[in-house]
Amino acid sequence: MVAAFKKNITSLLKASLYVVINNDYSDPDLQHKSNMLAEIVVKNGCDIVQYRPKRIRYLKMFKEASLISEVCAHHRVPFIINDHIDLAIEVNADGIHLGQGDISIQHARAILGNDKIIGLTVRSVDEALKAPLHLLDYVSIGGVFPTKSKKLETKLLGLTGLKNVIKVIKNSHPNLPIVSIAGLNETNIADVINCGVDSIAVISAISKVEFPKIACSMIKDVIVSASKKEVQNVS
Repeated sequence: MVAAFKKNITSLLKASLYVVINNDYSDPDLQHKSNMLAEIVVKNGCDIVQYRPKRIRYLKMFKEASLISEVCAHHRVPFIINDHIDLAIEVNADGIHLGQGDISIQHARAILGNDKIIGLTVRSVDEALKAPLHLLDYVSIGGVFPTKSKKLETKLLGLTGLKNVIKVIKNSHPNLPIVSIAGLNETNIADVINCGVDSIAVISAISKVEFPKIACSMIKDVIVSASKKEVQNVS
């Protein structure tokens, strides 16, 4: 299954909803346990799930990741671990997502091999130019809009900045899937997709609402609709 996800990652991420799930109780505004949220989203339009554990003990992290992994495997949805490569190996995740301050992509690829998915966040044109894009299965452009889910260490990109980063990536790797994250919701997703993004990643737009099932379905509908219009505009 891992190899199949890796092989088809480009088509999997096209017009896709990428849901990032934080660990339980990591934020007082979180209304749903991580494994329950995973169960909801994979049934309502989510195409790929990432578990993003922060500031918790490894055993707790492992238990949560294991439960989410089971949910994703049952529903044949790719499961990605944020940052913790040891955890990704132990729960047999389908891949790992890394930030600029994590282990190098080269090191991660050497450890995980070629059958695992590896994604990287870039937050500027400079980071995109320096990224080893040839080793990645997708790249995530962060810091588009303000967000409370993560403290941003760089200047917000906005739509113009997003387009500039996309241009750099497409110039050298035109087929590399591009994900966008930070402050995305049903009100701005269409504009982001119109910039050339393949996949929309969300955290609080689903995890911090009372009815995540409705939010997930609504966001996926917006993604699909906007992606169809983008294809029509290009053609």
